[in-house]
Amino acid sequence: MLSAWLLLSLCTIAFQLVSNSKTFYRVDEPRTWKEAMWYCQEHYTDLADLQSMNNLVSIMVVYSYTSSIHAWIGLFYDVRISGLSWSSGSIFTMPTWTTTMPVFRDGLCATLYSWYSLPALGAASCTNQKPFICYLDPAIGHRTSVVSPVKDLTTLPEEAEVKIGGQTFIRIKQTMTWLSALNYCRNHYTDLADLQRVTNEDKEALKFIINDDDAWIGLYFNVKIKNLTWSSDQGSSIPEWLQDLPIFGQGLCAGLRTFANHPPQIYAVLCPKLKPFICFYGM
Repeated sequence: MLSAWLLLSLCTIAFQLVSNSKTFYRVDEPRTWKEAMWYCQEHYTDLADLQSMNNLVSIMVVYSYTSSIHAWIGLFYDVRISGLSWSSGSIFTMPTWTTTMPVFRDGLCATLYSWYSLPALGAASCTNQKPFICYLDPAIGHRTSVVSPVKDLTTLPEEAEVKIGGQTFIRIKQTMTWLSALNYCRNHYTDLADLQRVTNEDKEALKFIINDDDAWIGLYFNVKIKNLTWSSDQGSSIPEWLQDLPIFGQGLCAGLRTFANHPPQIYAVLCPKLKPFICFYGM
């Protein structure tokens, strides 16, 4: 389990729906739809599922916590069915509280916002960063173990990959915070890149997936042990070719980059920064 300091401080406003047992939470820190879903599934149950709100009275309770600023909900375009689905798994049917729907296509997710004193649904690129609304259903609890619909959305672009020994390293162009990158890698691969088994002879191969822009790897400062460790929990050793390390402290994570003909080098970067990242899989 990662140290609590890695979780970003989020300002939430909670409200209880009288019509059912769900509690809804608005989180005002902007995130992509996928990042918002991961956060909601880890801390609550999921992104807001409004399917059971089949009349204007019930939806107005949620509306009282919206604004002209669009907020993500759990509705997304599912390429498996060429239509809309809820991230919670609910089957989507046209809500009775709205007569108009935006046009959805691959890569678009739904938002909820206020329009002329009424709740309205919007559509935006899932990679945009917006506030979001989660819900907690005590009967379900957290959904971190549930298979998410992430793979059914527009796939994050992969820049390159390289195989070193029995491991494959993949660079993802999409920029995320270190924690969000960690969640993405664990959902799709094994973890953020663990370089403990990359030898001095192998390090040149990494240049195929790194450049002069820091890319997150799985190394971070663990406040419990006051030292660096790998998020994969496979050890804390640093390869000899990476021994020239900067000073790390609380709130700093490792970025890997290279410059010109220099070998790969680790840099200390604030964990909330948005950076590309490197995942790995294999033994």
